[in-house]
Order: sequence, then structure tokens, then C-alpha cells
Amino acid sequence: MTEPRAGRLFLGVPLDEEVRAALAEHLRRAFPGGIPGRPVVPANWHLTLRFLGDTDAEQHRQLVGALQAAPLGPSFSMELGGLGAFPKPRRAGVLWVGVDGGAADLKRVAALAEEAARRAGFPAERKPFSPHLTVSRLNPPRDLEETVTAAPRFGGRMEVRAVVLFRSHLGAGPPRYEALKRFGLTQRHRDTEE
Repeated sequence: MTEPRAGRLFLGVPLDEEVRAALAEHLRRAFPGGIPGRPVVPANWHLTLRFLGDTDAEQHRQLVGALQAAPLGPSFSMELGGLGAFPKPRRAGVLWVGVDGGAADLKRVAALAEEAARRAGFPAERKPFSPHLTVSRLNPPRDLEETVTAAPRFGGRMEVRAVVLFRSHLGAGPPRYEALKRFGLTQRHRDTEE
């Protein structure tokens, strides 16, 4: 008997609604003719910490247990910055918004997510973590160097309070991401001195 599948999973940080709306407006102004390529639906915007792929029920159970035990640490502030492209702006396959503030904290949380994934039996991630938010995919790749250079920096800030385990639903149209479980970061102690 085969193990039931939990689905195509990933760990990420969703944008809060205020930043999502502000970024959508920022990109509308930056690209009056539309974002090049196949834009990601704003409802799907997130920062991927660890892609897991097709996952069986036992891996899912082990992953949840490992993340619940992980010392994710305190919440932190994240600031989204300017545009960039992978693998490079002259041959862009992915257009993204970078992270200017909170990148070190995101890397720390991504490392904990990686450790939890490996404990649950997932193979080690080969690529180093590079915090970014994908806004469009381009196939075939295009030269977007001028676009990336000319686009104004965004600068939206939000508090990262949780890591979310998502399931991807693929089919006709854009993918849909379902939040399966939230793993909260502890509340940050605020300095009360002025």
C-alpha cells in the first residue's frame, strides 16, 4: 500500500496585506504597460525559505514536528528593496524584488527550515538561500538590465511573525497556494527607552 501524498509543499513568508497592496501599486506605476513576462498573481507573493516538492504524509508529519521544535527566534522587521533578476538582468528568467532589511534574519530562519527539512528526510538544498520575492517569470529569458536599473526602489516594511508551510495547487491558470500550518516566531522585546 502506498503512503498518501501531502502534496507539493514549500516553506515561506507571506506578505502582509498592507505591503502586498503597496507593492502592487508600486509595480503598476513602475510598469505602466504591465510587468514583463508572466507576472505572479499578487495573492501568491511570498518569500520562499525552502522548496520541498512532492511530499508524502510521513515526511509532512516529521517536518511539522521538526519545525515545532525549531528555535525560530523572535519576529523581525523586513524591508523590500529594488528589482533584480535571475540568473542576471541581461538574461532574466525571473524578475524579483530584493530584501534590503532583515536579510540576515531571513537567512537564519531559512537555515532552520533547511535543518528541519533534512531531519524530515528531504535532500539537502544545493543552492544557497537568496532572499527575494518573485514578481514575474520570463520564458524565454529577456534582457531587462535597463528595466531593473531604471525601476524605483520599493522600500516597503513589514514584521515577519511566522513561517508558513504551503501546499501548491497546480492546474489551469495560475497556481494557488494553501497555507497548511503557521509556525510563529516569538514576540520581539521592544526597547522602551527613547
